This record gives sequence, C-alpha cells and structure tokens, in this order.
Amino acid sequence: MSHGIECNEFGNVALKTGYVVGKRYVVMSRLGEGGCGTVYKVFDLKTNKKLALKAEANCIEGGSVLKLEAQILRKLIGKPQFPQMKWAGKREKFSYVVMTLLGDSLSYLLRLHGSKINSISTQIRLGVQLLHALKTLHDIGVVHRDIKPGNLAMGHPDSPESMHTLYVLDFGLAREFMLQTNGRWEFRRRRNDCLFRGTSRYCSLNVHEKGDQCRADDLWSMMYMLAEMRRALPWRKLQEKADVQRCKINTTDAVLFMNSPSKLSRITSHLRTLGYYNRPDYGLIYEVFLEIMKEEKIKMDELYDWEDYVQQRDAAHKKRQKLPSKKSQAAQSAEPVHSPGEGIRKQASQTSLKSAEPVNPSAEATNDPTLVTAAKSRSDEKGVGEEEINILETQDDPESWGDFPADDFYTNPTGL
Repeated sequence: MSHGIECNEFGNVALKTGYVVGKRYVVMSRLGEGGCGTVYKVFDLKTNKKLALKAEANCIEGGSVLKLEAQILRKLIGKPQFPQMKWAGKREKFSYVVMTLLGDSLSYLLRLHGSKINSISTQIRLGVQLLHALKTLHDIGVVHRDIKPGNLAMGHPDSPESMHTLYVLDFGLAREFMLQTNGRWEFRRRRNDCLFRGTSRYCSLNVHEKGDQCRADDLWSMMYMLAEMRRALPWRKLQEKADVQRCKINTTDAVLFMNSPSKLSRITSHLRTLGYYNRPDYGLIYEVFLEIMKEEKIKMDELYDWEDYVQQRDAAHKKRQKLPSKKSQAAQSAEPVHSPGEGIRKQASQTSLKSAEPVNPSAEATNDPTLVTAAKSRSDEKGVGEEEINILETQDDPESWGDFPADDFYTNPTGL
C-alpha cells in the first residue's frame, strides 16, 4: 500500500482526505462506492473548482471497467445532460476519471419529501428530460443498460444554469450497439443468450430473457421508473429474478399506470413493437409527454417536488455548523486573505514531499474548499516525477473497443 492509497480486489480505491492526485486534484471527501469503483469530491488546483473523481484499482479482475466508461464519456464531451470528462489518468495502483461534479442522485431526491407519491408534474418533466438524454446517448450508438434513479442526478445546486437539469451517469454497464466507420453506421450483430446486465426492478422482459439489449430496453427502464414515481411497482418486494419476470409478464399497463396518466400506455405499446434493430419513435414518446403536460397544465419551469426540502436541509446544515471562536476569528483577521487554490498551491510548494502526509480535516472541512488548505501536498505513487498516463491511450484491456471481427457487424440501411 502506498501512503494515502488502499485498493481491494473489487476495484474500490480508498484515498485519504488531502491526498493529491496527479499533482492537481485534492481529495476532499468520498461521495460513494459501488461495483465499478469509488467516487470522490476533489478540488482542482488549477481552476479552483470542485469536481468529481472516480477511481478504480488496476488489480480488478476481468479488465478495466473505468476505461470503457471513459471512452463513452469522451464521445459525450459537449453533450448536455452528461457529466463532462476533464481528464482520464492511470497510475501504478489505480486509474481515475475526473468529471463534472453533480448534485444529489434522483434516488435520494425522490425520497426526500417523505412521500412515496410524486406529483405528475415532476414525473412527466423528468420523463421529458430523460427521453432527451437517452436519445442523445443512442444517437452515438450506445445503450446504457442500467437506467434507474440511482444512476441519474440533478445538476449541482451551486450551478443555477444546470441545477434543474437531469443528468445520466455511471456507464460501467453501457455497450456500443453501433459503430461508425468511414461515415457509415453499422450495427453490432445481435447476440443470443446474453449475461444479465442491469437492475431487475427496472430492466425489460427482454433482459430477463437474456436478449441482447437495445434502445428500447433503456426506454422500458425509463417507463418503469416513471410508473414507480406514482405507485410502487407490483414486483417491488420480490427478490428472485424469475419471480420479478413472472410478475412483469402478468402486470398489464392498466395496473402499471394505475396512478399515472393513462396516456403513458401508448408509449409501452409502442415499445412492444420494437426489436434490436428498430429505432424507437422518440417523437411519438415526446408528443405523449407534451399532451399530458397540456392536459395537466404543467410548465417546465415549475419547482420539482424535492426543492423546498433541499432548501430546508441546506439551511439546517448551515445552522448546525459551529461558528468560529473569537480567538480563531482574531487569528483569521490577522492573516491576508487568499483564494482557496492559492493557499493550496502555496503549501504544496513549501511542503517537503518526503515528509508530507495527508491530513484528515473534519466532516465540515471536507465540504468547504477554503479548508482544504490544511491538506498537505504529496507525491502520487512513486513521486511527482512519475509520468502520468492517459487511460484512453492504454491497450491493456481484454477487449479493445472498436476492434471487432468483421462478422460482428450488420449493416443498417436506415442508420440510427
């Protein structure tokens, strides 16, 4: 184990608060952990901005999931509703991707107001946003394969221009179903008896039947998610995939959308007509959403159900924070005021790399970049002289994206 780093065989990477990655990104706090790595909030020394850093141990079995995710994020640079990748690097013990810092996950926000029933306004407007994001993803030849509230998030609350925007994230299970070669789109040939990929609560019947996932499967997950916002899914308490599958087969649209606008059944009826090579009619789905908004007199700029509760939560959090003592106030007033980045850079230049150790500030400190100045700058892996490798330029994965056998393609005359 290197100083400030711990890795395990599941791909999770433990970075201590104050650790500096790539001589630029200061670890502030851990945001979450899953099967595809660990996510941290970091402070960028060059831009003085907070970002998200996703790290994955290089020792993970089966090859790097993070590299595949980075390749998809590169295709989504400049696209709205997706985290923007800033850098993808590979160190001796772990690889990492730095991207936009987003707000709370939709899974958290939908439960925040204490009621399991969300308004039709919130339901349909999220549907409009998710539909647009999925079309954008599908238009670059990628299916997500795990659409659910936990893989969606709103923009960061400190960003007025994006705080009401729904973002799609976590592409660890995503797959390219089409590739563009010489300006021509070609399908990857449909597979049979595929491994299960996704979440049983939200996946389509096609996924249960081990079919190759396509654009319609992402949209089925969207519809199950929207239905759940108004009424608990009939299979919510079932644990076995086979039981969930049987329940989905026996659940009619009338039951699924019992507490939702009945027009949503027009969307699921359309999805049942689609196969692997068929393009969904995104316009039809959008028109259904617009008709419901017109009938319910819904406007896109209305508040979402959780917004009042988020404001109350943030206000309560600020109130709980301890006020500085008179002694500390006097000490602070005697020192010149610097920007957070300036303070961090100054300490980085003055601290001996050999003796420096990460510092663990309090929980409040990790939420405030001005307090990250307590973090000691230190070398990363072998030291500051170690070359930083762009993860997208490595060739150590068992399957190189874009390098498929000739018979893996099926020409689609109509394109996307």
